[in-house]
Amino acid sequence: MPSPLRNDILLICNSEYGQSSVFISVAYELCLSKYASTLGPNTHIHIASFEELSPRITRLQQHLKSLDSSSSEPHIHFHTLPGPCFVSKLWGILGSSQALAHPPGFRGALQSFRCLDACMVPWTAKEYAEQLKFMEQLINDIDPIAILLDPMHRPAIDLCEKTGRSYMILSPNTPKEIVGMMQPYGQVFWKYPVAPSGYPYPLPWYLIPLNIFLLVRVFLLLSFSPIITYVNNFRKSHGITSSIFEFYKPHVTYLISSFPEGDYFPLYVPENIVMCGPIVVPTKPAREEDEELGRWLDGQTTATSDGNTRSSTRTRRRMKTVLINLGSHVTSDPSLTRELANGILLLLSQNPNVQVLWKLKIDSTRATEHDAVNRIKILPWLPESTSPLSILHHPHTICSVHHGGANSYWEAVKAGVPQVVMPVWQDTYDFARRAEGLGVGVCGNRKAAPGAEREEFGRALVRVVGIGDEDEDEEDGSAKELAELTKTKYSGREKAARVVLDYIALKRR
Repeated sequence: MPSPLRNDILLICNSEYGQSSVFISVAYELCLSKYASTLGPNTHIHIASFEELSPRITRLQQHLKSLDSSSSEPHIHFHTLPGPCFVSKLWGILGSSQALAHPPGFRGALQSFRCLDACMVPWTAKEYAEQLKFMEQLINDIDPIAILLDPMHRPAIDLCEKTGRSYMILSPNTPKEIVGMMQPYGQVFWKYPVAPSGYPYPLPWYLIPLNIFLLVRVFLLLSFSPIITYVNNFRKSHGITSSIFEFYKPHVTYLISSFPEGDYFPLYVPENIVMCGPIVVPTKPAREEDEELGRWLDGQTTATSDGNTRSSTRTRRRMKTVLINLGSHVTSDPSLTRELANGILLLLSQNPNVQVLWKLKIDSTRATEHDAVNRIKILPWLPESTSPLSILHHPHTICSVHHGGANSYWEAVKAGVPQVVMPVWQDTYDFARRAEGLGVGVCGNRKAAPGAEREEFGRALVRVVGIGDEDEDEEDGSAKELAELTKTKYSGREKAARVVLDYIALKRR
């Protein structure tokens, strides 16, 4: 029987924003005082990831400290995994993020398959071994009562399987990625589209042969991949006997952001897969996170005179905001930037009540300042203190434009904001189809993907945003209905935390 003092919880994840956000969310939730009596005294949450995640963990520690200023010891401890992070290695293999981009359809899906093996395990044998050694020592030192792992971080899963440590999987993704191949009557072949294809759901009859061919092609490519063979030989030499293609394990509990009303359904989902609802990071009102940006969202601007000695705030006409945030890995080259900008101008020409907040890396500060005074505010990155979710939850935000990542999709669902999805690769095409099928958004580049075309993008914006205050688009109503479910039925990080607590209680018996 485990000692009652064995209370620590270990979370191991990749450092990329979309994958790590669910871990930060659950870590935050478990540190709240309402769980203290259940967890017991001297409980600490340990997060192991790559150095790139360190600044976000520091902000999380500061946030928790502000909630409990009397605490003399932080609840969160960060441990840096050795070697390069997932994306650094992947871009090193592919050359750049652009190599991962591909169009939808049959040929585009075939093109995407060339990167699948590298996406599964990008690290060299030496880097893999260093991670295994570090994590084994870390787990032995902490001796956690619960371990939560990222399904995209294969070394951690292999280590727990090898050493017999029980663990849970935490992910922003959907059941389709976990148990798609387990669907009855071979539905994976004739009902559910291969993600990179962008095919509609359910599959129309004429696309079924192509879908079957794509699935067989994936299996053959991965089975004979030199990268997979190399990794499997290394794993066997270290006593890891489980299959690298084993995406579902019946003895593991899965905590995911999906929920039936926001996903492809009906779908067979085993009981050990817990659909929590959007697992999103805690957020404050935008004005509290960044005062200047909050004023702009509120419809106010600050004018400064005499250098910096006197300033005044004036109120602009209250505008509705469109947030464009295509993620940290999507490169906006000059051509794509021009097409997006002209699409934005098309929207602004038809709706005088809209302003656009656009996260775009540019060199010209003068352009940024000029746009901020008018109806387009361009930021090379969002302020460190500001989460996209705080902007989405602002009462004047009416549309989220994103690349179709799982985390971006669920953040918009949680906020009840209609979406314009601009997919670029892999499952981003699947999430664009989800948004359209559920009536919570549209695809903004169906013809131009993985790029954009001004007319197509502009029309998508107008369809979602409308051309005046009186517009009430179908996507707006459907988005609000889904958001209401995340408040009443699928509580996201709270539900995930309670499952973890139940898991701990069971282990203590």
